[in-house]
Amino acid sequence: MEDGMTHERWMKLKQIFNTALELRGAERVTYLNEACGDDRELKEEVLSLLEAHKTSGKFDQPPEQLLKEVFSKHSAGNKKGEHIGPYKIIETLGYGGMGSVYLAERADGQFEQQVALKLLRTGFTTENQTRRFQAERQILATLNHENIARLLDGGVTDDGQPWFAMEHVKGQPLDEYCDAKELSLEQRLNLFLKVCGAVQSAHQKLIVHRDLKPSNILVTEDGTVKLLDFGIAKVLDHENILEGTASLTKTGLLPLTPAYASPEQVRGEPMTTASDIYQLGVVLYELLTGSRPYTVSGKTPSEIEQIICEEHPTLPSTAITELLHEGKDAENSLKKVSSNRQTKVAQLQKYLKGDLDTIVMKAIRKEPDRRYESAEQLAADVRNYLNGQTVTAHPDSLGYRVNKFVRRHRLGVAASTIITLLLIGYATTITWHSQRTQAALKHAQQETAKAEQVTDFLIDMLETSDPAEAMGDTLTTLVLLERGIAQAEQLDSQPDIQARMFDAAGRIYMALGQYENARPLIERSLNLRKELFGDDHLIVSENLHNLAHLHKENGNYDVAGKLYQNALELRRVHLPPDDPRIAESLYHLGMFHQRVKSDLETAESFLNQSLEIRRKAYGMQHEKVAESLRGLGGLSLAKGKHNEAETYFIDALDIQKDLLGDKHPETLTTVNNLAILKAWSGDYNIAITLLRKSLKQRYEVLGTGHHSTAIQLNNLAFIAGHQGDYNEAEQLLKEAISVMSASVGEDHPHALVFKTSLARIKHITGEYEEAETLHRETLKTKRDLLGPGHPDVAASLIQLGSLLRDQQNYREAESLLREAISIHHNSLGEEHPLLISGYYLLGQIHLDVGNYQEAGKIFHETLKIREQTQAIDHADIAIAHSLQGACLTDLEFYAEAESLIGDVHSLLQNIDDTEQLLRQQLLQQIIELYEMWGNPEQAQEYRKLLADAKTQSK
Repeated sequence: MEDGMTHERWMKLKQIFNTALELRGAERVTYLNEACGDDRELKEEVLSLLEAHKTSGKFDQPPEQLLKEVFSKHSAGNKKGEHIGPYKIIETLGYGGMGSVYLAERADGQFEQQVALKLLRTGFTTENQTRRFQAERQILATLNHENIARLLDGGVTDDGQPWFAMEHVKGQPLDEYCDAKELSLEQRLNLFLKVCGAVQSAHQKLIVHRDLKPSNILVTEDGTVKLLDFGIAKVLDHENILEGTASLTKTGLLPLTPAYASPEQVRGEPMTTASDIYQLGVVLYELLTGSRPYTVSGKTPSEIEQIICEEHPTLPSTAITELLHEGKDAENSLKKVSSNRQTKVAQLQKYLKGDLDTIVMKAIRKEPDRRYESAEQLAADVRNYLNGQTVTAHPDSLGYRVNKFVRRHRLGVAASTIITLLLIGYATTITWHSQRTQAALKHAQQETAKAEQVTDFLIDMLETSDPAEAMGDTLTTLVLLERGIAQAEQLDSQPDIQARMFDAAGRIYMALGQYENARPLIERSLNLRKELFGDDHLIVSENLHNLAHLHKENGNYDVAGKLYQNALELRRVHLPPDDPRIAESLYHLGMFHQRVKSDLETAESFLNQSLEIRRKAYGMQHEKVAESLRGLGGLSLAKGKHNEAETYFIDALDIQKDLLGDKHPETLTTVNNLAILKAWSGDYNIAITLLRKSLKQRYEVLGTGHHSTAIQLNNLAFIAGHQGDYNEAEQLLKEAISVMSASVGEDHPHALVFKTSLARIKHITGEYEEAETLHRETLKTKRDLLGPGHPDVAASLIQLGSLLRDQQNYREAESLLREAISIHHNSLGEEHPLLISGYYLLGQIHLDVGNYQEAGKIFHETLKIREQTQAIDHADIAIAHSLQGACLTDLEFYAEAESLIGDVHSLLQNIDDTEQLLRQQLLQQIIELYEMWGNPEQAQEYRKLLADAKTQSK
């Protein structure tokens, strides 16, 4: 743009030029006269641009030739033996448009390692680009997925050349591997599913590959898929390298392969995950047919743009037979394509026709919003095909294709007699249509600007995954969040964008566990959207849902429940009943009713509805389906149905490991739940093994300071305490409290739960004074924070009551326990399992003071609740029977007591890893029974068993 031209004039010139390009002859002249009016200078500028457009220049060459010329003076040359960072180059592996790849080895003596070192060519690297490159390197290093080649190291040489050290993968490109092994269609599709899983994993971190093609997807000899250069394209796409060139050249100098490029990519538009979906579709097309949707080799950028953006691709099934028209060897080529897929030509076409045609064509649709919404959704349809189930994709309708044809070829269509007759009515309203077209164009430009700003903002916020990373060359997530929020503050004139940015920033703060920072942002977004769209708009439900989640995490359960319900009601008004967003609300409401309200019946209804909708929408193999299965597993665990719970957890794990990998936070959460199930079932060794492994993986993924790791530490402490390792339990709880306090504050409900657990350990180890101080402090904080009638308050009352009972402060202990029971009655009902612990302790107090009949009644009623919620052989059932036996002994019903306690003793013998303390207490109780009954010989027999048990526990 010339210095003297204003932005408004330039935009007008650009608009007139773009419109005139599509017109010819008299139609163009008429349009220019009307558009430019008396502005002769403007008209001359447009004519000059139109004339220049007809002249072939440097940037009208094929991209491969353009790249070669641009980078010729920056040739890599022979670099064998050169040192790049700590690496020494061994040999050249290959060349690319942006640089060269070398086999290199670690040369600093620290350890032996071979890497694929990619040296990017210089020529336009700026200081800002280098800083961005260094910041981007951090998030690329977090792409920990078994099917993605890991980024190991990176830097910038003294002369400004960026470099990456990647995992060195010895394998063949995906298409070559499939052909060399003569893999069937089913085998090829299963490999493709692994590619989709890797792409989905990266998309969840907002990283877009933008150069997916078989040569960037290697398969090792054992069949392991590895994606290369994932995300490196994003590192380079921060500068307008050749501003002012044609749209293709603007992206063509970046990692772009025309044969796999999406329409929006060749037009130079912002890249989103939809571009990767398109490229996955092209890769799938090639795997199935041995050819690509378009032939673009040797074409100029403008020709490539026209082919990719306007031509309708051939169906895969049709592409097979079209090979016959490609020359004298076509028949042999077709036979080779078929034999490489272990089939015959006719069979191959039959297999491709129908669902596979539909799946591929949906993935490579021109419009990004009409493709699959995610790599996982594409994978789900492929799985549906493999499993003989209905695919979700549908072919384009005739009406849609006719409409697209007319829009692409207006002048050609107008020449036909039939269409001319149809357009007579159009001629009478051309002015109105012109205004509508201009308005639509303006709206589209605004939407594009929104997408660019929001996408860039989100990517910036997630440039690094470790919030605790020190300042330096790397920008931290928190700094980027602050900058993004500062940008949002300046967007008062665009409140819709502002609302999206506030909401996005709030959700990321929530993911970091910083709920105090998240709340005002999500609330501001909600208020902005209500002002813009009204209280009943669908988009408002997103904010209500996010705000509900925030309040739930903060322990504001009543508020959270109402917000979840409001979000669901809004979505039901605006969406069909089987929409996945309704399933999302149902899932979270189900979890809320299970964990907070302990209303298991309502929870089960919501969770089952959620699972049904998600399976219908996504198929059987989807991460959201796994989430619903895990929720139902937790529900079954709460109901005491351990076998059912284990089945749900394992089914969820199978899906998550396949789609997300072993180290994904969602996978680790399910492993944690399975470990708790094992602990409740008495399988402590298995539980500890699962928890320690997942804790290590959680450290690797989220770091040691994330609040979710504190929950896992607490779970380990729970098991250690049950096994009698109180020192270990205490250390784990202190670490959990420290992590939770640092990340979300010491008064967060989770931190208070951990403090209660620590006080319990102090109680068990006889440190009564310190335990009582902790209990009373925690109880006061909970009452102030959550209100006097909250279930968490009842939990603290029970723990403090237990301590006071052991200190023989029976009066206050009974008062606290009755208050706890009253809270649980009011909030949970009269038969909820959380009542059991309060009843047990109350019964024991009556037992201690000699009120045996009252104690027996309480234990009997408690046992009824326990038997409804636990497996019949659970240790807690043994405790209930044991306490009843103690009451019968004190009431001198010795025969009844002997029968009951004997059954308990037999029961404990069959429970693996039963706590030694529980077994010893039971043996002591049997000894007291026989002594009171006047049977010293039997008492002596059990004294020997007790002595052996104590010896074994040392």
